[in-house]
Amino acid sequence: MKKAKSQRKIASSTPLGPTVSYTSFNGIKDPRGHQRTVSLSDFCLAFTKHLLGRKEGIAFAPVIFEGGRKKEDVRWRTMVIFDIEKQHDASNGISDKETLGDNCPPPLSTIGERAKALGVACIGYTTFTHDPSEPRYRIILPLEQPSKAGDPEDPISHARLIRKDALAVQAVSVELGLKLHLDVGKTLANSIFFLPRVAPENLHLSETFSVDGKLLNFNPYLDIAEKHVSFEEVEAERVDSPHEVIRSLC
Repeated sequence: MKKAKSQRKIASSTPLGPTVSYTSFNGIKDPRGHQRTVSLSDFCLAFTKHLLGRKEGIAFAPVIFEGGRKKEDVRWRTMVIFDIEKQHDASNGISDKETLGDNCPPPLSTIGERAKALGVACIGYTTFTHDPSEPRYRIILPLEQPSKAGDPEDPISHARLIRKDALAVQAVSVELGLKLHLDVGKTLANSIFFLPRVAPENLHLSETFSVDGKLLNFNPYLDIAEKHVSFEEVEAERVDSPHEVIRSLC
């Protein structure tokens, strides 16, 4: 059997139809990355199968940066991404331990069906440590239009935008029934993510899906988040702390 190559980049042919912009990185230590714009179809192709090898490799961020890749450098979000796994604490905003319980995420295929029912374009793939008994996967929803996620002229405004952006991402998770399983720390706009990768011995456990549909309108979720951003939260940058957005939508 022919082995997959160790690296794969998202195709960059002349875009036709809807496009997706993002920042690509040649590994976790790449300090700046490169801005890319590709067709939605080419973007989806990069997630159709897993590469064999170690966890680290080509990575991407769902935002456009200016300068480096810190929170201060974020300017625009272009897609929503969820890292989904069993949560062992209340960091995702659900403080009731009994509600959180020992629930594992639903199978990846279930999220594909939910996205199809909502009529939104969606990509999903299992991540490196996935096991069917304790699913771990990533969900990607490209946005209808870029969403402002940073303000280089005003540090307070910038911090507020970063906070609102993260809360809006968390609000979207409710639509797909993933509020109990969301890794809240990865909702920060400057988070980076690896393309699908798997150890050779676990290839049979890997899964992916791609659902056609409309691109996500992020504005309603920003409106929800706006109501829950306080100056105190912005000042402390408490993005990972419990909050009211998810509770309000339960």
